[in-house]
Amino acid sequence: MNAVDSALLKVLPERWDPDHVDRPVIVLPMRSGPGDWGMNFHAHRKSQLMVTHAGLITLETDAGVCVVPPRSAAWIPGGTLHRVSCSGAASGYVVFVESGAVRPVPGPCHALAVSPFLSALLDRVQGLPQDYEPDSGDGRLMQVLLDEIQAAQPEGLHLPLPHDRRLRRMTNALCEQPQLQARLADWAQRIGMSERSMTRLFLAETGLTVNQWRRQLHVLTALQKLSEGLRIQTVADALGYESAPAFVTMFRKAVGTSPRRFLALRSAPLAGGGAGL
Repeated sequence: MNAVDSALLKVLPERWDPDHVDRPVIVLPMRSGPGDWGMNFHAHRKSQLMVTHAGLITLETDAGVCVVPPRSAAWIPGGTLHRVSCSGAASGYVVFVESGAVRPVPGPCHALAVSPFLSALLDRVQGLPQDYEPDSGDGRLMQVLLDEIQAAQPEGLHLPLPHDRRLRRMTNALCEQPQLQARLADWAQRIGMSERSMTRLFLAETGLTVNQWRRQLHVLTALQKLSEGLRIQTVADALGYESAPAFVTMFRKAVGTSPRRFLALRSAPLAGGGAGL
């Protein structure tokens, strides 16, 4: 039994396994206790949509990292090894989707925007019996849910990781020490590549330049730290910025608004809640 199964079974019947429920989609309420929590690397046969109402979820796979603040969701294709952690008490839904029923975005995992209608629909269907009849009114509601998941728009809260072992050495170092300020030429020398080859391969494998990737790392790291209650000045210092305004300017250019406003806009819980995990 994997870690997510163990967590879900705290409120589900003994030996119940969502992977074995013969329905195209099922919705489970999710709520953790206070403080940080996490689940070790595991995989499900079915795809998952993890919808966040409160707290901030971080989803890790071998191909990248997703940060999911309130009003967002993480899409995890079936069979993908992933690890989940959360800052603060988390609430929302875990949606299990049968293979082939829907695939909103390509790739191993992505953050998706949760529209007000999708949120209200999740609140409506989360209490339906897991053995609903597909041809019934309940089944039609679940089909609408699948349509809305398919239509959900990606959010730029994903950090792709390169496959090349030399590039991964660089990204691992930056993830561990995001304040590092080494020049591209220095990184290239450190990992045994020419600067030109490094930059070309990095763009090919991640879709981002090294500087774009580093800015994205800073945005996601900042969201994690701010969700833990750290001050903006503290976060700016931890990321190596000369001042808090310089950090805020970077964040605003990347996200379109300041860190405080971004979190304030997402602080109000969406419709629905859910029983505890």
